[in-house]
Amino acid sequence: MMNASPTTTQGALLRMSGLLAEITDDMTHVAQLVSELSTQDAVTLSSAQITDLQTLDRICQSLRDLVVITESLATAPGARPGQAVDVQLATTRSILAPEPGPDDDIVTGSIELF
Repeated sequence: MMNASPTTTQGALLRMSGLLAEITDDMTHVAQLVSELSTQDAVTLSSAQITDLQTLDRICQSLRDLVVITESLATAPGARPGQAVDVQLATTRSILAPEPGPDDDIVTGSIELF
C-alpha cells in the first residue's frame, strides 16, 4: 500500500466532502418527497413505515455530519481528533473520538479485589 502525501490526502478529503455534500442534498430532496407523498390524501402510516421515515432522517443527518468531518480533516490536518467539530449524531461524533492508548485504563465493569 502506497502512502499518499498530505496534499494528496487533503485534496482527496476535500473532494470526498464535496461529493458527500452533493449526496446529502440529493438524499434530503428524496426524504422531503417521501414525506410529502406520505402525508397526501390523509395516508395513515404504520409504525414500521414511520420508523423507515425516521431512518431517512438519520441517513441525512449522518451524511451532513460526514461532510463536516471530512472537511475538517482536510482543512485542519494537524488538529487533534474530535477537536471543535460540530456534528449532530453521537455515532458520527465517535468517528473522531480518541482511541485509548496502551497506558489508558479500560473500564469493563469488573470489580478488582485486593
